[in-house]
Amino acid sequence: MIADGHVHFWDPGRLHYDWLPDELRRPFLPEDYGGGADALVFVQADCRDDEGRAEVEWVESLGAVSAIVAFAPLENDPDLVFPPVVKGVRRLLQGQPDALFDAVVSGVRRCGEAGLVFDACVTREQLPLVTALAARCPGTRIVLDHLGKPHGLDPWREHVTVLAARENVFCKLSGLEAELGPGWAREDVRPYLSHALDVFGAERCLYGSDWPLTRDPERWLDAVASVAPASVLANAAAVYGF
Repeated sequence: MIADGHVHFWDPGRLHYDWLPDELRRPFLPEDYGGGADALVFVQADCRDDEGRAEVEWVESLGAVSAIVAFAPLENDPDLVFPPVVKGVRRLLQGQPDALFDAVVSGVRRCGEAGLVFDACVTREQLPLVTALAARCPGTRIVLDHLGKPHGLDPWREHVTVLAARENVFCKLSGLEAELGPGWAREDVRPYLSHALDVFGAERCLYGSDWPLTRDPERWLDAVASVAPASVLANAAAVYGF
């Protein structure tokens, strides 16, 4: 089985996505996906905060996903009762002040208590903050999105090696096209994938396409499959519990 652990759907005519560039400001729906996966994990697509629950309802109604990672404002002690298809929560931390990492600690702990994964979307400079968060929330499974958005091999390699020592952290092999541009080649991504596999181990790495931000998900799948054991391609099912 191939489980794509990171896809987005959106319809700007239904919900508000202020961050979308013009070239992506159109519907992207399950019938548009061509990534070759047998199971899909939808990750919240950063619609307006007050539309997070509506996004879950809409995506569930599409009938195309095995799991949803929903938005929740974890700094505000939110209600974490969701439909069974919701297996995780993401509160975007990328570009946010350091103080937010302290503010979400209680919410991230509650995710673990509720059996929900927490997806951490950050950049390389924030990786030490994720390490500290993981240490304070040992009962919560934390998934690092997009290999921590490396922006170059160093000091990313050192930061991610330290993070990998936290056994409750998993690494999603996704998102590098956004870092390197659509002209990337296998030799460009191999050092990042290989290092993540070395420090996390195959059992704590999972595949994700980041479609439609990754324009050709099958090409990304081939790149990951050229480096990672076949088990990594199915690991999203085990990590998110479906």
